[in-house]
Amino acid sequence: MLISGCATNLNQSNGLKIDKDFLNQSFILSGSISIQSKDGNFIGSYKLTNGLEEAFHVKDILGREVFSLNPLMTDDMIGEIDQEYIEVYRYFQDWRSFSSILLAIDVNDDLKSNQEFSITYSGHRDMQNFSIPKTISVIGPDYELTFTIKSLKII
Repeated sequence: MLISGCATNLNQSNGLKIDKDFLNQSFILSGSISIQSKDGNFIGSYKLTNGLEEAFHVKDILGREVFSLNPLMTDDMIGEIDQEYIEVYRYFQDWRSFSSILLAIDVNDDLKSNQEFSITYSGHRDMQNFSIPKTISVIGPDYELTFTIKSLKII
């Protein structure tokens, strides 16, 4: 009985690997984000909503929204935002799919060819029966972004 209990627990702890088909459903990822750069540091939280289109929001440690990227934003809207928002936006402007980056799904050929930054993953955790990265580091020429995934909610 003890052996069968251990085997059951072992199988339960092995979450399903997330693949590109996972991106076809609606979900919300949230966690913490830190930015270290030659211009300064930032610590806050993020929320990524994946549905028909992605929406990505970043708040500072006081809960104020400092960055928001959603499919309804136009270049004119981006031109009217404040300087702090622009500083955070510049780190993400070349990314096509936040979901695939944060979940380590290898679907974006543009990222593979981009020699400006590298992405590394450390640790995994099981959420909603899926194995997802625990910490994601993106290192660019003059910055380092670190994401930690705290929750995954399938909606």
